Amino acid sequence: METNSDPKIRFGECYSENLVEPSVVKVLQKDQQVYYSTKGNLTNGHWLLNPEFIPNNLKKRLEKHKLIKYDSCPQETNLWSTQTSNLKYLFTILPPMSGKAPCAIFRNSTGKIVTFNAEYVSYFSHWIKNFRLQADIKEPQMLPTVIYSGDQKIGLLMPYLMGNLFDGLCI
Repeated sequence: METNSDPKIRFGECYSENLVEPSVVKVLQKDQQVYYSTKGNLTNGHWLLNPEFIPNNLKKRLEKHKLIKYDSCPQETNLWSTQTSNLKYLFTILPPMSGKAPCAIFRNSTGKIVTFNAEYVSYFSHWIKNFRLQADIKEPQMLPTVIYSGDQKIGLLMPYLMGNLFDGLCI
C-alpha cells in the first residue's frame, strides 16, 4: 500500500471532502432485523436511537419491519463512556466497488482517528437537529460512539475497525 501522508493522494478517486447523500434506505435496509428495548430504544446493531429522536421517514420505514424485543439495552450502562471528546469530520472514502459502504473519517481531541459508515453519519446528521458525535478519549475506535442532539444523549453509533489504514496520514 502506498504510504503517502496526504489522504487525497493516498485514496485518490476514493477521497471525498463531502458526505454521501442521506438515504433512509441505506440506514435501514428492507431485510435488516430491528430490535427494541423495554425503554423503546431501537437498534439494527450498528446504531441505536431513542424513539423520540427517530426521524419520521425512518419511523415510516420501521413500520414495515418486524421488531424484535430484547431485554438488555446499552442505554444507561457502561457503554455510555464518561470520558468522551467531540469528533471532527475530516473526509469520506468512497468504495471503489459497488456494494460496499462509504467510510466517514473523524478525529477526536487527542488526534485519534474514528471511522463510521458514512451513510449512517450522513443520514443522522441531516435529520437530527444539532447532531454531533462524541467518542471515548482512550479507545474511540473500540467503543460505541454517543450520538447527541445538542447536549442530549440520544443514541449510539458503532465505529468501523480500520486497522492501520490511517497510519502516517497528516490529517
